[in-house]
Amino acid sequence: MSDVDEQSRRRRPRRRPFGVLVICGLLAFQAVLLVVLIIGLLEVDMTNMVETDLALRAYGVKLSLATDASLAVRTLIVIFATLFVLTFVEAVLLLLLKRIGWIITMLVVGVALFAQLVAIWFGAEADSISLLLYAMTALYLNQSDVRGAFGIGMSRIDRVIARSADAVDGAMGDAA
Repeated sequence: MSDVDEQSRRRRPRRRPFGVLVICGLLAFQAVLLVVLIIGLLEVDMTNMVETDLALRAYGVKLSLATDASLAVRTLIVIFATLFVLTFVEAVLLLLLKRIGWIITMLVVGVALFAQLVAIWFGAEADSISLLLYAMTALYLNQSDVRGAFGIGMSRIDRVIARSADAVDGAMGDAA
């Protein structure tokens, strides 16, 4: 076998499980929802205390001072914008089958679910769509084929065996 064949086989990306594609679709939908939330918060008239108070109560925040209320709205905008950027980074890393992408996605999903549950506990309206998206993402992240694609939960020996199996599959595909 020539060096060119061996190099092309090394560069060949691993097969993406269907779950990874589903997760990326869920992340794309979550990104759209985050943009809608950001636009909604940007349109809040912070000089109108009633409107600002209603907008904050939708997220479980109860403030009565004008300076605190406007700061809270700006903080929510920054949080949602950061989540939007993280969502984009997660999707790219997941498509590249980078282990750090799985880890970041799992952390963001866990923190977001926890934050939403705490907000509901403090009286926020339940955001059913977002909760459903994060829950589905967590379920797909923990599927065995998705975890295996990122080497999560595998011992070092299992990873070597998986790489060897990928190499054999690649060699069989080249031979056919």
